[in-house]
Amino acid sequence: MTHKIWIPEALEGIEKVEAFINQDISSPEEIIELDYPQVGQRRLEEFIEAKNKEEYSAMVSLLSYPMNRENLKKISHLKAISNYAVGYNNIDLDAARELGIPVGYTPDVLNEATADTALTLLLMCCRKVPYVTREVKEGNWQSFELKKYNGIDPRDLRIGIIGMGRIGETFARKCYKLWGNKIFTLKRKSLENREFDFPIQIVEEEEFFKEVNLVSLHCPLTDQTHKMFNRAYIEKFKHPLVFINTARGAIHEEEDLLWALREGKIISLGLDVTDPEPMDKDHQLLKDDRAIIFPHIGSATKRTRSEMSTMALRNLAEVLRGRTMPHEA
Repeated sequence: MTHKIWIPEALEGIEKVEAFINQDISSPEEIIELDYPQVGQRRLEEFIEAKNKEEYSAMVSLLSYPMNRENLKKISHLKAISNYAVGYNNIDLDAARELGIPVGYTPDVLNEATADTALTLLLMCCRKVPYVTREVKEGNWQSFELKKYNGIDPRDLRIGIIGMGRIGETFARKCYKLWGNKIFTLKRKSLENREFDFPIQIVEEEEFFKEVNLVSLHCPLTDQTHKMFNRAYIEKFKHPLVFINTARGAIHEEEDLLWALREGKIISLGLDVTDPEPMDKDHQLLKDDRAIIFPHIGSATKRTRSEMSTMALRNLAEVLRGRTMPHEA
């Protein structure tokens, strides 16, 4: 039986992946056909409302797709879904399990690229890149300035990681190797037996708030972390902060970030994620040179996206051929 997989767009490296998942098949009936548009990105509604949706055995979903119970019931014939992301907070896993649909995701391959994105935001914040670039473009650069453009030296950062998972650890390691920073993270049961190849201080909240002057979010979006980084949380820190979020936009409260910039609680911030996405083009944060906003590009390198394509589609191919999904949520 030939299986068809519905895919939102022509993923990076998709031709090679199609050849990979169809190699070493013993009969034409085992071929897996990938269906995707040559140009643009399809919306979830296009699949849910398609008259021929029953032809598809599986699909690749995106973080922007609201895979809630209502929508999952409309595509309950699927044998598998694979999210093209390291997270899966857009998918109602309980509903998927009740419907017998295994859900996959793409962990680990994003670690380096997402940590590099956080590092890029860190450097842009420290060296006031939006401001100094605008100064040049507007003709305000008149001479070699001794103080006007001075920023923060990364070596002076005491880095606090919230979410010491794979990406958080990769980011912390890069910072330590580059600048020898002191690295802090909060005490968690999951860290009790963890070993690190760089110095790290695992501390209680009181010491964390007292010591750090950069916070980088790498935690998943859960009921506990939703809107966690808000005014009340920011006020606990003893030093003005550089704030970085490459995790999920709903973990921070954007109106409170604006307040913190105005009050000097946050010196500069870098967001690769917003809430909602995309951010409104007239949002006040986009008018402030101290705020650097990326369009959720954490994993956006050709190499990483190609690896994500392979992992997402292999998740589906394995299930369709009667085997266990390699990376199931």
